[in-house]
Amino acid sequence: MKKKRKTLEAGNIVSIVEYTAPIVRNDTPRQRAEKKRASTAAQKAINNRTAQGKLEMKLAANFSKKDFFITLTFAPGREPKTFEAAKDIRKKFIRQLRDSRRKSGHTLTWICSIEHLHTDKAGNQTEGRYHMHAVINAAAADDREIIKSLWPFGNVHITKLFENEYHLNEWIDIASYLTKERPIDGPDKTPVGKQVYSCSRNLKIPKPVIEWVDENDTIEPPTDADIKINESFDRVIDGRHVVFRYLKYTIPEEPKPPQRE
Repeated sequence: MKKKRKTLEAGNIVSIVEYTAPIVRNDTPRQRAEKKRASTAAQKAINNRTAQGKLEMKLAANFSKKDFFITLTFAPGREPKTFEAAKDIRKKFIRQLRDSRRKSGHTLTWICSIEHLHTDKAGNQTEGRYHMHAVINAAAADDREIIKSLWPFGNVHITKLFENEYHLNEWIDIASYLTKERPIDGPDKTPVGKQVYSCSRNLKIPKPVIEWVDENDTIEPPTDADIKINESFDRVIDGRHVVFRYLKYTIPEEPKPPQRE
């Protein structure tokens, strides 16, 4: 018996899922279908196809602590009336910022969500004021001034990524925050598609490494890793007993060398 191992690395995050499944040569259509169902179950187990899980890995792969978490608001009388209007404003803002970066020889990497709902303590969502949250890469000393100059609609709040006022201290925190709004009923009240955020095309997308290993082969995180999830569970799929393991951890960032006096 072999087991399938899928390893995904992004920044300092490592996500590994393993599940036992027989390797069948010259599969029949039925056997291929059974293996596909097992693979689908594994994907659901690691939860990396949800908006939040995918966004966490994108963030970790493309940004660092030196980059920015930005909140853009609208002053009374300047707010958009519809979600489509908010999208147009975001597109113009990003285009102008990208053009500014190009003129100075820098690139722009960004992820942005548009929000317009208010969530109470019970988790109920009601209409609120439009605003935007964005993660943008740092490029030059005058980044803050340029970003503020390109937003004439209201306030601009800029902090380093993990110094925000929302106490978002990890990539999963930021991913959860950027995807917290869900569609509600009514005209023009549904975020675009199933992805509730937009991002630049130059983002690096982490690719998994997939391999077949012996059933008794084990993998453990480094001793200095911060383990986020380490779970094993069983499932019966098409009459076959399948054992899953999901391991997710972060590794410490490289410390900066001491400066010489």
